[in-house]
Amino acid sequence: MTSFRNKLSLSGLFTAAAVAVTSLMGSFSAEAHLPKSHELSLKQYEDFVMKMQTPSGSSRCCDYQDAMVGMEEEIRTDEKGFPHYWVKMTNELDGSGQWPEEGQWIRIPDMSVLNGVMAEKTCAPLREKNPDSTCNAPPENVLWKRPGVNGTLYCYWPKPQGY
Repeated sequence: MTSFRNKLSLSGLFTAAAVAVTSLMGSFSAEAHLPKSHELSLKQYEDFVMKMQTPSGSSRCCDYQDAMVGMEEEIRTDEKGFPHYWVKMTNELDGSGQWPEEGQWIRIPDMSVLNGVMAEKTCAPLREKNPDSTCNAPPENVLWKRPGVNGTLYCYWPKPQGY
């Protein structure tokens, strides 16, 4: 696999643009499924976590219990030159005890990746109604996934570039 930075296709440019838009949008964190040393509070971003929709718009991404934050992230291109997100899952993040001790890289399905346009579509109306809304985009990546190696993966918020 080649590095994302070494090969940009049209799809890569679209992903880069989505990541750039994402990086312009606010802050976030989570405490569910986090190492105890993680100091950010999920409560600060409750509206974002609880209201984000799947990329298809068919349902919510889930909630605090399914949200994990701050995992290692890579963008890898496949043999056709298309970029895909990968995250390193660990028992500390997932809490299931089912991952190898050194962790395991998993590919995020493209249909699960959220972007800044989706976040703004969800958050703008909430902030209009309530200027104190906690619907702000995260500076950390967030994965909504049921625990365990075979746990369902719902949504993925990539780490905005520049953080």
